[in-house]
Amino acid sequence: MRRALTHRCKNIVNVHRAGTQPDVFLFSTPRSGSTWVTELLMTQPGFTVCDEPFNLRDRRRRRMLGVNGWEELYARGAEERIAVYMTRIAQGRVYLGPWRYVNPFSKAQRGISRRVVVKIIHAGEDRIEWFKNNFQGKIIYLVRHPLAVSFSRTQLPRVRVFLSSEYRRHFTRAQIEYAQSLLRQGEHLEHAVLSWCLQNMVPLHTVQPDWSVVSYEQLVLDPEPVIARLIRELELKEPEKLRQRLKVPSSTVNLSDQDTREKLACAGDHAQFLVQKWRKKISPERENKLMDILKVFDIDLYRAGDFLPSKNIWIR
Repeated sequence: MRRALTHRCKNIVNVHRAGTQPDVFLFSTPRSGSTWVTELLMTQPGFTVCDEPFNLRDRRRRRMLGVNGWEELYARGAEERIAVYMTRIAQGRVYLGPWRYVNPFSKAQRGISRRVVVKIIHAGEDRIEWFKNNFQGKIIYLVRHPLAVSFSRTQLPRVRVFLSSEYRRHFTRAQIEYAQSLLRQGEHLEHAVLSWCLQNMVPLHTVQPDWSVVSYEQLVLDPEPVIARLIRELELKEPEKLRQRLKVPSSTVNLSDQDTREKLACAGDHAQFLVQKWRKKISPERENKLMDILKVFDIDLYRAGDFLPSKNIWIR
């Protein structure tokens, strides 16, 4: 009922007509700040949102794609099915935005939208260049420290799919055997870090110069270079609105603990807390052991003992 009402309200306040500027494909891992970045972009006139088009826990998405599970999306030859689906979204024939983006009093939602922010946190991580080339889109690849992400995740819907589907072709036999052993013997936090590695290894090893690679940590601690890059690369028209939105917590803040919610209300004064609060929950020895999982997958973006990402992705 609520989904149907959302769809009707969206059509009342906004009609989408594809424009000449490229759509934006935001790829990330759950609990990495993708909703916050989406809300930043939604301050700009002419944007609408496609929220998690490959979250196949939703029956409507499975029906529109004509699949039963993620294994089918990772199969060779699935591009044709995905292309039809994404074309319908780009043409405004399918609306996949959540209720929080339907605001009849927002100028961004009035009249006709011309660009789509496609937030993808489930599937597609091995086809980022394909999305860019086939839909002439701009790519934002958002990362966050694997332990910060892992402490926030209660569900890991794809951790086994990565290994049971054709996506496993991206890993060596040794990596697959290690992952399977960890899934049999490890506990939830180890599984969460493993899921982060399985999802991020492929894009991290194939990053292209024209992607906007953004870390959650920099967006909190040193946002201006990130914002300047997004304004330039995405050709955003009203940058001051985007900067003002930086001060507003994400609409998913209700998923955070009380201490975090209080500090998000005045994030500028507690930036350090927001990016390393997870360190209070773990000993250095435990941190080292969990971060060793990244080494198995040749990921050096984050390292034990440091809550910040590699300087290579810090935007100057």
